[in-house]
Amino acid sequence: ASVYFRDRKFVGMRVDAVEMIRLAAPGSSFALATDLAASLNQTTDVAFVQQMVSFATAASMTVSSSGTTAAAYTTDLLALIALLIAAKSTMVNAKLVVDAATHATMSLLRTAGDQLAFPGLSAQGSEIAGVDVIVSGAAFGNIILVDTSGLVFTNGELDLGISSEASLQMDSAPDTPTTASTVMISLWQQNLVATRATYWRNWYAKPGAVAAITGLSS
Repeated sequence: ASVYFRDRKFVGMRVDAVEMIRLAAPGSSFALATDLAASLNQTTDVAFVQQMVSFATAASMTVSSSGTTAAAYTTDLLALIALLIAAKSTMVNAKLVVDAATHATMSLLRTAGDQLAFPGLSAQGSEIAGVDVIVSGAAFGNIILVDTSGLVFTNGELDLGISSEASLQMDSAPDTPTTASTVMISLWQQNLVATRATYWRNWYAKPGAVAAITGLSS
């Protein structure tokens, strides 16, 4: 079957004093580019991980968390792997995605024999049973198992824009649409300049390529 989907728009933005842009102090261009990239990556990461959970839910590929002990995590992970294997995954290209709190909790858990339950988890690079573990705050209390060979990506253009005349709401979750109580800041009056990066991309997971443990409370 054919799958058709359009690119989604992701936007990262930062606001600086005009002087920082005009003076071009050493390192300022690098700081600007790094911050814009981080903003764009965070926005994309949240959308991607949340949609992976949605794909798993729609395909009935979810496991309800049975707890946060070493035994409970082991039981749930085995059930998660079983779902992907039943969907014909070879697990060769599988990745686990967890949030930072879950990663920290699991890395410290010990067995009844006082051994680390998941010795492969560390700040230097993590894996469980040979499956790479990726830490993402966007996991929001879920553990997602993704067979990356079942993912399809589209990458569009990256556009950069700059303005010193727009009016902005300085809020990470701005009103849409604006209301009478929305506080707008004039960039020109405040001697500020806004830089915006816009990136078009999208993704699709084939049925059976994603499974998730939900309802975690690490």
